Amino acid sequence: MPLGLAAAAAHVGEQALLMPAASDIPLEVPEGTPVIADKGHDWRPLRDEVEAEGLVPVRITPHQPLLALPQAPAADCGATGGGG
Repeated sequence: MPLGLAAAAAHVGEQALLMPAASDIPLEVPEGTPVIADKGHDWRPLRDEVEAEGLVPVRITPHQPLLALPQAPAADCGATGGGG
């Protein structure tokens, strides 16, 4: 899976790096591609920017999102419970 990269000084918030990193992906990203992010990216102006690019913002944190973002499905790790 190709990834994009954006680097900045330590004081730069991660919201400022998402779209530059997405723009750095070395191939065309199809419209409707989910952008999977955590709570640090749950910010209305950033969500609007992601949607303006034709992408779909998805938040992976398990708690209630601040915005009504769709949740990524939980991964099935094959856990059967019962201790170990």
